[in-house]
Amino acid sequence: MKYLIILLFSMLFLLACNNKTASGTRCNNGNLDSIKVYYYNYSFISPLNMKCSDIKNSKSMPLENSTSDYEGVISKVIEDCNVLMDIEKEIQQQQPRNFIASKDARILCILYHKDGTTSELCLCQDSDVKYIYINGVLQNFNFPLVYLIKKNSGYYEWFTEKEKLGFEELNYCEHF
Repeated sequence: MKYLIILLFSMLFLLACNNKTASGTRCNNGNLDSIKVYYYNYSFISPLNMKCSDIKNSKSMPLENSTSDYEGVISKVIEDCNVLMDIEKEIQQQQPRNFIASKDARILCILYHKDGTTSELCLCQDSDVKYIYINGVLQNFNFPLVYLIKKNSGYYEWFTEKEKLGFEELNYCEHF
């Protein structure tokens, strides 16, 4: 009888945990499975343009005269179904731009699709001008998309309230 109870609880536990498959699928809706976000957890001006691959390969930029512990690359995974659906909706609205812009990457997103493929979204800046690249193609800038990624990856947590005043997307995205 004791073994039957243990077996019953084990089966219930396994069934409860089966909600998340080995592939990580968490949503029935949408095409995104998860998003892995890589970002620098500090602001800096680089003498050289940073590539998305620099972020993924964890190349940090030293801050001059810095005594903080904020130097590094953080990676977070976004798995919340509602957030993934909101991000996917914003990505689907993106339109390519017919413009050449430098890539000075600050945030890299690897989008894992349910069909097993991946795509890359890169948030870049050049002085005060900001850019979005999807799979290397320049897109129109999208404040809600940037906000959703930064908010749900913990990006804003690394900055003071004063520093956050410089994030334009916060002025446009109060409804999220």
